[in-house]
Amino acid sequence: MTNTHLDSDTLAKFENWYGKRPEYFDRLAERAYWFLPYILSEVEKRGMPTEVALLPAIESTFRPDATSRAKAAGIWQFMSSTGRRFGLEQNWWIDNRRDLVSSTTAALDYLDYLSSKFNGDWELAFAAYNAGEGRVGRAIKKNIQQNLPSYYSFLDLSKETKQYIPKLIAVRNIVSNPEKYGITLKDIPVKQVLDTIDAESQTDLAVVASLIDIPMERLAFFNRNYKRGVTHPKGPHMITIPTELSEILTSKLANLTARERLRWARHRVKKGEYLGKIARKHSVTVDSIMDTNNLSSNLIKPGQELRIPISTGRHNYNTSSRYKPIKIKEGDTLYVVQSGDSLWAIANRANIRLSNLLSWNNMTKRTRLYPGQKLIVGR
Repeated sequence: MTNTHLDSDTLAKFENWYGKRPEYFDRLAERAYWFLPYILSEVEKRGMPTEVALLPAIESTFRPDATSRAKAAGIWQFMSSTGRRFGLEQNWWIDNRRDLVSSTTAALDYLDYLSSKFNGDWELAFAAYNAGEGRVGRAIKKNIQQNLPSYYSFLDLSKETKQYIPKLIAVRNIVSNPEKYGITLKDIPVKQVLDTIDAESQTDLAVVASLIDIPMERLAFFNRNYKRGVTHPKGPHMITIPTELSEILTSKLANLTARERLRWARHRVKKGEYLGKIARKHSVTVDSIMDTNNLSSNLIKPGQELRIPISTGRHNYNTSSRYKPIKIKEGDTLYVVQSGDSLWAIANRANIRLSNLLSWNNMTKRTRLYPGQKLIVGR
């Protein structure tokens, strides 16, 4: 980016702030190692300013599991409505705001649109990405009416938005010349280190992890868009893995039947049972049973056999018998539910608000717990 109109004192303040925090760049590099090569290649394909590829550093520090107080999610921090506007599917099974490929495409589409809307002024485009195009548009109109400049730094915007671009440019300046700020940057490969393969049918991430001998927590981090640990019954079935494992996984998946790709429970319908009752018994939703059994209505009959997807709880990926919080490198602390646990008791032991426990795990006070289920109790 050239011809920026930033206040030099504000920019210097953030250069100084980031320059005193080498640990920030160490954490950033750990995640950017996996995601930045792909993002940068997509940015360059579109001829966009390279600063666009650093935007996730400000938005989420490259965390696909990041969720803001306002419920923006993923590396690019999409709000639900904006995500849907740009094609990001969100339902019980999936949240593609957390998918690397889908969210990057949506974010670059959005930024392309904003750049065009504001006549190629990338400062205004970035400001609108943060504050909303309507808010920035109204601020520009107000300045024009008062015969004031309509550059970003002259607009009446929130403190967060006023600091947004100086933070980005400060990080850019440090990445461009780390020696000047006494920062040592870890190497990040130019070549992409993640591949996304098509599993072609519904597949459980736990099965994938066992096939290619990758820690489940690591595989889950690359595929946080799958809220139930399994691809959507109706697809797509794209799974993101380290590049060196893609050929192995493709070969092994080819030798598995559709049933072998999933972990199921079988349930034979008894007299008096209905889908809601069966769903509660297995801690799943009625929709998940209908989807996996191709039911067009909720009518069932005694003797009918149903397949119940086992991996339907968030982070319910393995069956560790150690009932204690587990710290994941990427940030979340998990707790494995024990028999007799309640939501209130778990929140109390973890010293967190019940509302946080419910929010982090997409639950309500009526959600049924089951032994072995993994819950986020720290973030």
